[in-house]
Amino acid sequence: MQIQRIVQITWGEAETTRLTTLWSEGLSASQIAKKLASENFATRSRNAIIGRVFRIGLPQRKGPGGSGIEDKIRAK
Repeated sequence: MQIQRIVQITWGEAETTRLTTLWSEGLSASQIAKKLASENFATRSRNAIIGRVFRIGLPQRKGPGGSGIEDKIRAK
């Protein structure tokens, strides 16, 4: 049985700033993960990007196919 190690890599200020810029430009979490890796930042998963976006309070986006959950709740 092989044991996997989970390593947490902290987010630097420059990486967070770049994430904020790419998010505001409308890139998806997957695209941002690839872009950050290509710019010599740490390799991040799509879920890591989504988690960071949530934790730093960036605006949520509407998913594909229409309105977001907030719109549905307001409509009631």
